[in-house]
Amino acid sequence: MPLSSFLEKHPDFVLKLKIKAADGQTQIRRVRLPRITDGEGNVSYEELVGFVAASSVPEAQSSESSRYNVSLTYHDVDGDSVTIGSSEELVDACEQYVGQKLLRIDTSSQPNTTVAPEELIDNNTCDRGRSRQSTSSVAEGSPPQHLYDPRTGAGRSGIEAHLTPTKRKRKVKGVVMEKQFHQGWCVVCASKYKGKRRKGFKTSFLCSRCNDEASEAGAAESQVWLCHSKYGRNCFAEHMAACHCS
Repeated sequence: MPLSSFLEKHPDFVLKLKIKAADGQTQIRRVRLPRITDGEGNVSYEELVGFVAASSVPEAQSSESSRYNVSLTYHDVDGDSVTIGSSEELVDACEQYVGQKLLRIDTSSQPNTTVAPEELIDNNTCDRGRSRQSTSSVAEGSPPQHLYDPRTGAGRSGIEAHLTPTKRKRKVKGVVMEKQFHQGWCVVCASKYKGKRRKGFKTSFLCSRCNDEASEAGAAESQVWLCHSKYGRNCFAEHMAACHCS
């Protein structure tokens, strides 16, 4: 079910959050779904993570939620403990308890001490021998080509290998959802969860280096989906070490 459709049909649905703070204290919060929607009115996992971080760590703000590792788990209808890692998984969890109009979620928040992927990678030697061009050698008014996306010609949001959001829109039963981006299963998580009931985590981010290689091969976009580091997972760094560092 589309994220916005569930909210429209069940505006009174409640999330009962058991929030365990970093100091060990526990509190119970009841939150209606409209409180955790994004700017487009869709149920948002990121908004829920921000709410939990702000509730469990006094100095945290929603915009600073990436500084904290927030875990969200619930028990599904089979009695298994399941981790929520995306907006789609959050709605799926709610759908299982739509009759009760209430979903119980256990949460925990810890400061994110993980080193950012950018700090783990030496872009001068890692990216298959591609060396970073010195700004002093670039003539004024003539930016180097690698600063532009070869598919669109638009300026990049990062230099050398980085996570880039997909340009593909999500489709539901053949209908393009103009306000929602397509998501794919993280390739690093998929390898870790191979053979297990859970497939890993879905994401809307791709490896820019793999995207460039796909473009050179004539493809519109690569299929190398990777979790963003703001969720506390090092999938991008692990992918770089395994595929682009020699």
